[in-house]
Amino acid sequence: MAKIKAKIKAVLAALVIGTFTASQLFAEQNILPDLYDHLKASDAETALGLERKIKRLWENSGSPSVNFLYEKGNSAFLSGDYATSIQHYSAVIEFAPDFATGWFALARAYTHIHYYGPALEHLEMALSLDPHHFYAVLGLGQILEKLDMPALAFKAYEEALEIHPHLAEAKELQGRIDRAVLDTQI
Repeated sequence: MAKIKAKIKAVLAALVIGTFTASQLFAEQNILPDLYDHLKASDAETALGLERKIKRLWENSGSPSVNFLYEKGNSAFLSGDYATSIQHYSAVIEFAPDFATGWFALARAYTHIHYYGPALEHLEMALSLDPHHFYAVLGLGQILEKLDMPALAFKAYEEALEIHPHLAEAKELQGRIDRAVLDTQI
């Protein structure tokens, strides 16, 4: 009987924690539109703080288990083990299909092994879930550049800068695209 009571308490605790985490996540995700608006209108210094807040919200799936898998994927990715990161990120999106950053992370890993088709599909999914995910837009531009589509890449970088005007990497990548190439392709 004591074992059954302990299991019931554990299940109830998990349910309460899960509900709290889900409601907390819902509240946090609802502030993203305001953060995007502030980011668009901010100066460079303020933008760095806003970017950190946005990234923190992006990286919270609402599930400790999914967050753990996501972090395992990040660790594998950062160590250059892209195959393992793909496995972890695939599990992430299987358990949390509405987690835009999981889709973005999977796309990023596929990009590193030059699987641009799956990467583009996963970026499309990330952007359908969060059209203001400026890292996903940036990643789209990078893939388009690799596929020798500089005019489209330039437009993607432009879009990333529309969302986050102080995104240094987007400015740098956009500046790298030769104007002469753009003139012949537009």
